[in-house]
Amino acid sequence: MPRVAIVLATYNGARHLSEQLESLRGQDFGAWRLYVRDDGSRDGTPELLARAAREDPRITVLETRENLGVIRNFGALLGRAHADGADVVFMCDQDDVWLPSKVSRALAVLADLERAHGPAAPLLVHSDLRVVDEALAPIHPSFLAYQAIGHEEERPLGVLLVQNFVTGCAAAVNRALLDLALPFPAECLMHDWWLAQCAAARGAIGFVPEPTILYRQHASNQIGAGGVVGNFNVFHPMGRKRLARSWRTALLTVEQCRALGERLRDRGGAPAEALRMIEGYAHIEERGRLARVRTLRALGIRRQRRVLTALLYGRVALFRRVPPDGRASDRRLD
Repeated sequence: MPRVAIVLATYNGARHLSEQLESLRGQDFGAWRLYVRDDGSRDGTPELLARAAREDPRITVLETRENLGVIRNFGALLGRAHADGADVVFMCDQDDVWLPSKVSRALAVLADLERAHGPAAPLLVHSDLRVVDEALAPIHPSFLAYQAIGHEEERPLGVLLVQNFVTGCAAAVNRALLDLALPFPAECLMHDWWLAQCAAARGAIGFVPEPTILYRQHASNQIGAGGVVGNFNVFHPMGRKRLARSWRTALLTVEQCRALGERLRDRGGAPAEALRMIEGYAHIEERGRLARVRTLRALGIRRQRRVLTALLYGRVALFRRVPPDGRASDRRLD
């Protein structure tokens, strides 16, 4: 039986945290260990966690010395679970509710992946989510359909270099993936995105097509689900927010890709096709504008919707050209 850990990052989450902890206790697979790190909450979260740890010996609350933010908080938690010998680690958000078979279903898919690719391969499994409101009333039965995204079965790296389709709270990773992905580099845009890229580059990604989580939406969501209309409608608050940051994110995906290439080279490489794709995108700004588009198409780097792929091509073409030794700070749009 694998040693299973769950890592939970909290921040001012007292309102919904008890319900989430109860859903963890209600899993049909109970041989897990929960690591929690609070990031400096000012509500009742620390007291709630201390009480939960006293009542359940499976729960360990890590000491908090500074506010790390979501990426570094999960990095610290994953590092602790890895150091303690976990074979499989699930990431958990403070305000969701896990359905009873979430852990067992992911473990079954992960076991299939390990039989196909070997336990030394970096592996990740994720699932769909059911979108609900703050009171857990249904909003949409499928988060992926709601966001107009999907799991990529074939050549997922070509999408993951420019678009994430893995939701961290619906994902589990094996030890080999943590060996490769930790620590998170400064260029990491989001922890789940980086983990998915590492798995796609040198291992595999599995999928549970049914929802395993009630994905609660409320005003304090770190990311949230605006729906495809909200994401692209400039009259919708989520749409304006996503549009404002999307241009900068396009630039940062190149920096994240460069970090991915460096990590792979430092830790044993990757298949030739993956390295070719990563190298091509990492140095895309060194090419002429039309050559950039041709390179993206030739390498199969795309977003999941055609209109978004066209927008990607346009944005990449507008990157200011930099010399091969150009600094990251030189990378900007014209």
